[in-house]
This record gives sequence, structure tokens and C-alpha cells, in this order.
Amino acid sequence: MSTSCIISFTDGVKTVTTYKHSDGYASHVVPMLEKFIKWNIRQDLEYCIANWFYFAKREDRIHSEKLSKDLDLDMKYQDVYDQIGYGLELEEYEPDFVVNVKDKTVVTKDLYKGQYINLGRNNK
Repeated sequence: MSTSCIISFTDGVKTVTTYKHSDGYASHVVPMLEKFIKWNIRQDLEYCIANWFYFAKREDRIHSEKLSKDLDLDMKYQDVYDQIGYGLELEEYEPDFVVNVKDKTVVTKDLYKGQYINLGRNNK
């Protein structure tokens, strides 16, 4: 069973919410989002979301290729995996992570208290 998560991106005015199907735990997602924030040069939300999907898929491909090589696994199904895993979330779900594309910050939900905490990392 996968650990999914909801990631919202905001520019302070508009918000777009995305879905990550697996590896949605904070220890994986937060470093990935921080790396994305440093890599992404666009602050407009539309381009940022397109860049997020490209970046996330690329990172997943790199990770799975390394894992399959380390474990001597067959990559014949990789094209199928490349087509799943991310999407726009059209329902009104509370996000697990919020990325502010203007401030270049990541905020995560404190799962125990139901509150959002700023990770204190500004990635400018």
C-alpha cells in the first residue's frame, strides 16, 4: 500500500492542489520539495505546477533507475510507472504540504496536532 499525500502550491492569491500517489511521507517529500524550490526559477503558479510534475517525474525516474540497478531489478515496466503517480487534486482536501512559490518556503502539517508549521527553511 502506498503512502499518498496532498501538496498545495500557492502564490499568495491562487492555490493549486496536487496529489502524489506514493512516497508521501515527510522525510521523502520535504527534501524533494526543497530541491524543487531551488531548481524552479518560475514564480507564476501555472508554470510552477507544470515544472513540479516534470521535476517530480524526473526525480522518480532517477530514483527508480538507481534502485533497480542496486537491486538488479527488471525495468521493463518503467514506462507504465512513468504514467502514474501525480495529478491535480480537484476535491477539497486539506493539504499535507504547502509550497509558497513567491517566498520559496515549504510548510508541513503537524500530523499530531493538525496545525501547520513552517520548517524554517527559506530556499532562496
